[in-house]
Amino acid sequence: MSDEEISGYEKGFISAELIKKYTDNNTKYYYLCGPPPMMKAVEKHFETLGISPEFIVKEGF
Repeated sequence: MSDEEISGYEKGFISAELIKKYTDNNTKYYYLCGPPPMMKAVEKHFETLGISPEFIVKEGF
């Protein structure tokens, strides 16, 4: 995410807390796209949150 501070938008790195903030009990699939270091970091958060890899759709670049 951007370093810019824009009202109504998140800022900084994606964290487990941020994922929980935008997830509810109806969320089944998680879509992940980005460079490998970012994807690895977010995948660790998914693991911490107990999100099964079968529900993670990835697109790397």
